Amino acid sequence: MCKSTLRNKIALILRVASPHRPRTDVQLGVPVDSLESTHYRSLLGSARVEVDSWRGKEYLKPRGYDCQRGVQLPSGIDVCCVTSGGRVHSRWKPENQDSFMLQAIPAVHDAALASRGAVVVGVFDGHGPRGGEVSRGARDSFAKSMLASATGGEGGPDPSAVGAGDPAAGALVQGLQLAATELNARGRDYSRSGSTAVVCMAEPGRFVVGGVTAAWLGDSRAVLGLHSVRGVHRIQALTQDHKPEDPREMARIVRSGGRVVQVYHDAHNNPVGPFRVCFPNTTSPGLAVSRALGDTLASSIGVSATPDVGRAHFPAAVQALAGVPGDAVAPRGESGTGPGVAPPFPPPRHVLVVASDGLWQWIGDAAAVDIAAAAGSAEEAAAALLDVARLRWAMVYHGAHVDDITVAVAFLPAL
Repeated sequence: MCKSTLRNKIALILRVASPHRPRTDVQLGVPVDSLESTHYRSLLGSARVEVDSWRGKEYLKPRGYDCQRGVQLPSGIDVCCVTSGGRVHSRWKPENQDSFMLQAIPAVHDAALASRGAVVVGVFDGHGPRGGEVSRGARDSFAKSMLASATGGEGGPDPSAVGAGDPAAGALVQGLQLAATELNARGRDYSRSGSTAVVCMAEPGRFVVGGVTAAWLGDSRAVLGLHSVRGVHRIQALTQDHKPEDPREMARIVRSGGRVVQVYHDAHNNPVGPFRVCFPNTTSPGLAVSRALGDTLASSIGVSATPDVGRAHFPAAVQALAGVPGDAVAPRGESGTGPGVAPPFPPPRHVLVVASDGLWQWIGDAAAVDIAAAAGSAEEAAAALLDVARLRWAMVYHGAHVDDITVAVAFLPAL
């Protein structure tokens, strides 16, 4: 589907969006009403020129800077992950510190559907001097744990040990615990380097078993758009950012001897910017999240590597046929050009968006779901969200600074 066709399709869908939330402009991820501003239109024009100029500098990107992978399962799940490295001082960053994993596994909640499969998606956002190393190491450890769980091999999770008896939660939590353990065992200096993480297991199912389970640390986020009979997606956040200023997080940090403070000040000496975790009487290490993998210095003052868990069930009204077999489609290759093009008018579906804060810095939960839902395939949806995020970064920083951006979109069957 060409970009102009997709844009027209998105505009048509958003014109009939729910009256209870603003219609979203698919190029900026902002309410349509705000585009009446001449200032916004000017910023958008400049941002488009800036982003277009990056295309002539693609050859300067480090190897492996951008990556994409997608797969479609017999259960009807269509998922695609894409990551794009950022910019600093108007140049490409030395490395993309984000990473992702995408893995098909047997469904864990419904034995009758186990052979048709579930999917696990993970996004890992590294930070600090060795953030890319931590991000990739955490991803690899987590993927190894998921593979062991799926095959029953040694090192697989014991679902009864964690996750309150929920096998999906148990698998995700223990996978992240293995990542933390193996990072600590490396003997590398991760005192000021770490990674956030958000991992989701999406399962087809029948009656009350189908749904999405998420486990996370930090401010990488997952949101689910649940399909309704009127075709408007009901937004359900699967995660809540782990921020130092959250009262529960702050209490743990203070008990551990740390403090939470805004380290920057404006011209009038008023504190500004994000809250950070610091030692008393210093601004070190200055971490802006309260949970992460690695970050051994911050972990001594209350930054935790213990994930939280959330789960959303598919509504009963759309559950009965969510597991109806569909046509098996071969996985797409790294370039996403393989078989499995979505039909022009896709069937009802739930929409899962999982991303690093390179997306969520500017795009809200509802806007992300609206943009993704308007696309014909998960591949198109992930690309659309990436494009929107890059435009928003260009609007604010004029190309001088862009965060690494990783987006995963999964379309989950619903009726």
